[in-house]
Amino acid sequence: MIRLTLSTQKGGVGKTALAVNLARYFVDKHKKVLVIDLDVQGNASDSLSDCKKVCSSFDLMTKSVSILDTLLPTIESNNDNICFTSGDGALADLKESNIEAYVKQLEANLNGFEGLFDVLIIDTPPTLGPIQVLSLLISQKVLIPIEVEFSSLSGAVNIATTIENLKKINSDLDILGIVVNKMQAKPRLKSNLIEIQNHPIIGQLLLPTLIYNRDSIAQATAEHKHLRDLNKSAAKKALAEVNALGDYITKKYK
Repeated sequence: MIRLTLSTQKGGVGKTALAVNLARYFVDKHKKVLVIDLDVQGNASDSLSDCKKVCSSFDLMTKSVSILDTLLPTIESNNDNICFTSGDGALADLKESNIEAYVKQLEANLNGFEGLFDVLIIDTPPTLGPIQVLSLLISQKVLIPIEVEFSSLSGAVNIATTIENLKKINSDLDILGIVVNKMQAKPRLKSNLIEIQNHPIIGQLLLPTLIYNRDSIAQATAEHKHLRDLNKSAAKKALAEVNALGDYITKKYK
C-alpha cells in the first residue's frame, strides 16, 4: 500500500483540495484509496462525504478498528469508491507524550487493512504538532504544496527539515517533492516562481507540475464532485494538471 502524506506548515495553500483530487485521480487509475483526514477542521472529510467512512481518525489511532465485516463487501464491489477516516475536534485531544502509542495503534490498524487498499493519502493540519509528526512516522512519501509567495517558503523549509530529522526514526520516509499550488498568471508571481526555482533548498525539490488557482477546484471540492463532472473548460484544465501530478507520483513509485 502506497503511503502518501500531504504536509506543510503554512495554511491556505490548498493542501486538502489537492489531497482529495489526487484521491480521485488514483480511483480513475482503478486503485482503491483510503484517505486519512488528520485535520481537526475535517475539510477533507466534508469533501468526501459522498464516499464511504471507515471510522474517525481519532479512533484509528486510539483503538483497534476492524472493517472486514462492514466494509470489505463495499470495497470489493465498488472500484469507484474512496474510503476515508474522518477528522474532527477529538484530534485536538491527542497528546505529544503518547505519540509512540498512537503510531503503534495506527500501524496495527493499517496492517489489518493491507490488501484492501492500494493507496493511502494522509491530509494533515498546517502546523507542526503531534498529529503531523505521527503522520510522518507512518508515511513513505511526502508531498509539500506551496504557493509562490515567499511567506510560504519558510513553511516548506521547516517541514523539509522536520522530515530529515524524522528519517532517523522512519527510514522509509522521503520527500516526494514540492508542488506549486494555486498558481496565478500574474507577472509578480511568475517572477516569484523564478526566484523559488533558484532557491537553494526549495529549487532542488520543486516538481515540474504546476496547479493553477481555478474556481472549478473549489467548486468540485465543495460539491463533492469529480473535476471531470463539471462542464467547464477551467475544470478540464485543472483536471489535466492534477492528472499530470498524479502521473508523476505514479512514475516515482515504480
